[in-house]
Amino acid sequence: MATDSWLRSGYHSVNSYLVADSPDALIAWLCEVFDGTERGVREIAPDGRIGHAEMQLGDSMVMFSQASPDHPARPSVNYVYVSDVESVYRRAVTGGATELHEPQDWPWGDRVAGFHDLADNRWWVATCVRDNPDAADQ
Repeated sequence: MATDSWLRSGYHSVNSYLVADSPDALIAWLCEVFDGTERGVREIAPDGRIGHAEMQLGDSMVMFSQASPDHPARPSVNYVYVSDVESVYRRAVTGGATELHEPQDWPWGDRVAGFHDLADNRWWVATCVRDNPDAADQ
């Protein structure tokens, strides 16, 4: 259990939950791009769909389920801090991502790149290059 008794160990207050038509492929792709690992045991629904799966991405948990008529796939937008934005972006594009934005430094202190994954989720990946951007203006 986490330090806060109400928070499950390994989770944060906000965790991404992606609903995809093909979560198997999405999980494998994201593990490759982000060097993540699938965690826990997949829950398989009575109809054979993936009811729930999880992967560890850095210090965060991403959860998944397979789309159904009651819960259709919906694209999401995620902002993920990584140690090397260029290598993550390169792996994503090489792996079939749709490019949105090549790595670029932004005024708030992050170097950011963007892409769409195989399920049309938008990912902004960033490396902090200057933790206190206001300090440069003073």
